[in-house]
Amino acid sequence: SNALNVPIENYNFELSNGEYNFHPNYGTWYDSDITGWEHYGSGGIETSGIWAPTSNILTTTDANEGYIGYLRNGTLTQSLDWVVNENVIYTLGMDIGNRSDQDPFADYSIALLAGDSELVRWENPITPQDGVFESMVLSYVLTDDDFSNFGGEYLSLEIASTGTQLNFDNVWMTNDHVGTSAPVPEPTTLLLLGSGMAGLAIFRRRRSIKT
Repeated sequence: SNALNVPIENYNFELSNGEYNFHPNYGTWYDSDITGWEHYGSGGIETSGIWAPTSNILTTTDANEGYIGYLRNGTLTQSLDWVVNENVIYTLGMDIGNRSDQDPFADYSIALLAGDSELVRWENPITPQDGVFESMVLSYVLTDDDFSNFGGEYLSLEIASTGTQLNFDNVWMTNDHVGTSAPVPEPTTLLLLGSGMAGLAIFRRRRSIKT
């Protein structure tokens, strides 16, 4: 069977405060509510929003030269219109960027939740090279116990960060039945660490620098 795409609102962070931002001025940013995502602070400097980095700091990822999301301390979450199903693999993809003018890289994690309960959390899954975005693919095989405990609960995504600014873009997710092949945006090797375990595949490429 074919994997189903799980809808993610404002997956490419072009929306802020409900408005569409296009043709950005590079180097500009908006400390604001990111449409479709909720921000919770964790103490200290707590900022999130969208921005358009200049190419000498961080190359962009969108063909339309749009905005990206950022988070410095705290948590971004999105409740999904998707419930926990039986015998499935959830596959999550995201681009993570590393500003060349910040060191060290942010301490961050990505989590998948069912209701208020955490199914899996990936701690610092990749550290991109300075000045570029790198893409990652994460996977989680749902266990029988998961379905018994959380079947029918709505899923949510969480991005958490402390320290320096975390940059991200192009979030996607699929739902596939166990035993079938979950597609990814580009050829890569998906490492699955058994039933009920998290897998991580990373494919790295240097993005072309926009002028």
